[in-house]
Amino acid sequence: MDSPPVIDRRAPPVFAGSPPTPPAVSSGVGRLSLFFRRRPHRRLSMRRAHFNFAVPSSPISFFEDERKKSIFGVLNYCNMIILIEGLAMCFILLIICVIGIAKEGPVGLVTFYEQDVKDRVVKLGLTTKEKIQKSTAIVGIAVLIPSLLLIPYMVYGVNGAAGFWDGFWQMTVIGLIVGVFDRIFIDWYWVGKTKAWEIPGTEDLKPYIPKSTVIRKWIATVIVHPAFYALIAWAMTLIR
Repeated sequence: MDSPPVIDRRAPPVFAGSPPTPPAVSSGVGRLSLFFRRRPHRRLSMRRAHFNFAVPSSPISFFEDERKKSIFGVLNYCNMIILIEGLAMCFILLIICVIGIAKEGPVGLVTFYEQDVKDRVVKLGLTTKEKIQKSTAIVGIAVLIPSLLLIPYMVYGVNGAAGFWDGFWQMTVIGLIVGVFDRIFIDWYWVGKTKAWEIPGTEDLKPYIPKSTVIRKWIATVIVHPAFYALIAWAMTLIR
């Protein structure tokens, strides 16, 4: 009596119409060729997994379902939103400076200059101490309102930040973008390299921004402003 055939259960099942199973490759060259033959399909699937993502309803919240679906897509979207918001704040700062010097020239924003320049401008009769004090109050409000209200509104109202850390790092990044723009473009280039902020009769007092002031402003940009946004984030955790 014939014995029943031995079935290898480790072998994959073969269905009608299916392509034949490729033979086992024992040589190293053959294995390498199979690896490169299959790799393009694997790379294509990774690209689809990374870039096919739906725009989340609350893009900055990292604790929603969108993070589980496509973390890379959400992160890229968040970075783009924060960059746009930072550039918008830079534009607002630029508009404040342009409006400030549009009527009277740099004398209109002499409040940003050092005290020796202010004294010289008053001595030359280009302005008065009362006008400088009034300009300081107006410019202070115009600069403080975007930092105090607009940036938190962008982070918590538009981006949907939740919690202390989520709001703190977003406000800090936006503030750093504005601070670097202020230090490099406005202070170093616009004021230091062009004549747009030059006041006649004060040329001997250049540079208008001395090294000590530059160091003090960079310390404020890197240390003081993040601490300020940490305080706002802490206050928002109490309110929300």
